[in-house]
Amino acid sequence: MPNKIEEDDEIDEPKKRWRPHLRSSARRHLGLALAGLLGLPLAGLIGLMAAVGPDRAMSLMGETMIAIRASFGPEIRERPPAYVHLPDLLVNGSGPSGPVVIKARIVLKTPALMVSRVEAAEPLIMDMMLEFFRELGARDTYGSAGLYRMRSESLRRINLLLGDEIIEQVLITDLLVQ
Repeated sequence: MPNKIEEDDEIDEPKKRWRPHLRSSARRHLGLALAGLLGLPLAGLIGLMAAVGPDRAMSLMGETMIAIRASFGPEIRERPPAYVHLPDLLVNGSGPSGPVVIKARIVLKTPALMVSRVEAAEPLIMDMMLEFFRELGARDTYGSAGLYRMRSESLRRINLLLGDEIIEQVLITDLLVQ
């Protein structure tokens, strides 16, 4: 009996030598098959974009999404944005030509679901806005470029304060600089 076990062990040993070779070959073939299966759809998409152009290919995707949204009915429609009116800002500052007074009315455009979060943070927003407007000089507020910089910097600071990009737009409805 012991002789048979030893003979079986010797028979299995040559098979073990061949297995690593077969495994690496099988892995190679499996890798090529997966690359072919994944590459064919990608090549088809690239061919579609080349044939109809990228704008038309993307519009085909958009029309499909519109049809899907329409099939779900009114539940998926977006709510209109909400506008949060901040109290008037009145800031005394100093410029190169003397003291500067800035008075502004600011409205924040936000999704309707975020109004309560914006209103809860209103004291922090007002404090930050007062600090920002004190830093401004009279020259920083002149012209459309100055107004644009004020809006974009206010938007950046408020969204940093809230932690997310909750505010979509900062509207300066009235601005008085003296």
